[in-house]
Amino acid sequence: AEPGSEEENPAERGSEEENPAEPGSEEENPAEPGSEENPAGPRRTLQDQSERRRTLQNQDQRRRTLQNQDQRRRTLQNQAQKRRTLQNQAQKRRTLQNQAQRRRTLQNQAQRRRTLQNQAQRRRTLQNQAQRRRTLQNQDQGGEPCSEENPAGPV
Repeated sequence: AEPGSEEENPAERGSEEENPAEPGSEEENPAEPGSEENPAGPRRTLQDQSERRRTLQNQDQRRRTLQNQDQRRRTLQNQAQKRRTLQNQAQKRRTLQNQAQRRRTLQNQAQRRRTLQNQAQRRRTLQNQAQRRRTLQNQDQGGEPCSEENPAGPV
């Protein structure tokens, strides 16, 4: 054998005999021959693809979950806004009802005041008529007219 040949030094560094389980060698996984592009062989490619697919599916699921959470948050915000809008409308309605009631109350008070004034005026009118009648009666009888001290006139 020539010096440096495999026969002379079968345990030479890098030879298949020294390291039969070298990564990418057929001896490591004889059922899956490797290549420079894919030293682990086709099974590793399938595993990588499967893992990559699961990773993408997980990312998609996470994205959908986040989108659903965002949509739920927006839905809740919209519901809260609608609730506030309805509450504001109800408050405005109560305010208008209260204003209308206050207006009716003031109108009723004004009407009652006018009624009392009319009653007082009617009472004064009747008192004046009665006083005038007594005065005329007293004058017809030749007596003194009625006065506050003598409302019935002379007796």
